[in-house]
Amino acid sequence: MKIQLLTHIEKLGNKGDIVDVSPGYAKNALILKGKAKIATPDLIARFEKIQQEKKQEHDTKAAHIQTLAKKLKNESFVFTLKGGEGGELFTSLHGEDIKKKVATFLSSQDTSFGEKDVHIDIKPIKELGEHEIPLRIGREDYITPLSLSITIEKE
Repeated sequence: MKIQLLTHIEKLGNKGDIVDVSPGYAKNALILKGKAKIATPDLIARFEKIQQEKKQEHDTKAAHIQTLAKKLKNESFVFTLKGGEGGELFTSLHGEDIKKKVATFLSSQDTSFGEKDVHIDIKPIKELGEHEIPLRIGREDYITPLSLSITIEKE
């Protein structure tokens, strides 16, 4: 029996989902307690249309993030830090510094992107030269992992 859930039910589905359950469970445990209602053909058609629209929106956003990821990969990020005579650095480059610079670049490409869309989890870097940094861009289920090349120079 097809029913539409009116509340989230663990291991069954979220509010609004249409699920198939046994008639006894539907009538006695769900409909009687106000947790679900019988799914009519019209309701099922509407649900499927909404699911299709969500999938299209997801695919569009994923493609957009992929485009931004390609642009980000082709961009060069140079950081200048204070250092001594022998090539040692007096400070280190933190993930937050990289995150801010990447977020600025992303927001220049698309104003809907900001720091909350950039995810970096690295230890501070205290060495000159080129480094590959793993990061993720996007939100929720639109997150794309990539590797970013940065250069650290001495001031």
